[in-house]
Amino acid sequence: MNTNYHYMRFLVSPKTADALSLRQAIQNALVQTFGIVGGSIYLDILWVAEDGNEMVLRTTKEDSTKIVAAVTSASTPRISLQKESSFLPALGSTSVTLDEEDL
Repeated sequence: MNTNYHYMRFLVSPKTADALSLRQAIQNALVQTFGIVGGSIYLDILWVAEDGNEMVLRTTKEDSTKIVAAVTSASTPRISLQKESSFLPALGSTSVTLDEEDL
């Protein structure tokens, strides 16, 4: 499956449920890291958790590395990569650890 899109799931701290504020924070981090031209990239925030501690965004594979570099160097809000994939449903899976009692 060949797609031009790349999907990324981030943890956000402090919690920010407003997609516009998150978009602005990412844009500011990109401009601060790469300048005006390097910071103008395509991205869409597809989902923000109700409590504001997670978000999913869509971008291109080429721009995904720029986004990670920029947001990890930004101070507020703290945005850290949780998972990434070129297949959006893959971001919804979570790994579950079983205790011995569950076996």
